[in-house]
Amino acid sequence: KVWAQRWLELKEKKVKGSTYDSSYKRPVERYIIPALGDRVMSEVLPIEIDNFLCEIGAKYSESTLQKTKMCISAIYDTAIDNGICYKNPAKNVEVKSSIEKAEKRTYSAEETKRILDFVGSDPRGIYVRLLLELGLRCSELCGLKWSDFNLSEKTVYIQRAATDRNGAVVVGRPKSTKSIR
Repeated sequence: KVWAQRWLELKEKKVKGSTYDSSYKRPVERYIIPALGDRVMSEVLPIEIDNFLCEIGAKYSESTLQKTKMCISAIYDTAIDNGICYKNPAKNVEVKSSIEKAEKRTYSAEETKRILDFVGSDPRGIYVRLLLELGLRCSELCGLKWSDFNLSEKTVYIQRAATDRNGAVVVGRPKSTKSIR
């Protein structure tokens, strides 16, 4: 438990806040520490990690399962690098979720038209129009400033995103470098 928390503290300094919360803090605090936190790291066997991940895979998505395994593996790798233990019991454990992945789909042209027609008369409809027509993430929309709009050239520059982190708005770079457009 103590090593996992130290690893989290280090990780928080290296990644974006939203990434830290969803990819590191949540799996460690919600799944790993409750299941393995009271164990001596060097005594945890690969079969126990495999069993633990199978239990998670029966209830949660592939993404949650992958993040949890990644965290366990990284915690152990860092512990090995620091002389805390000598092996990583998650190293060769394979993961597979029993939960079927939800299919992502886009709106058809007819669905898009119906949505835009519906919001067209509402003053707040501009937000939906921007999301649909520019293909923005909600965080990118919230990060827009008036200076990002060039009305004469009919362009919008996407260069920041606004996210919620523990009740506070955090404005930073978008999800990836390719998101800057």
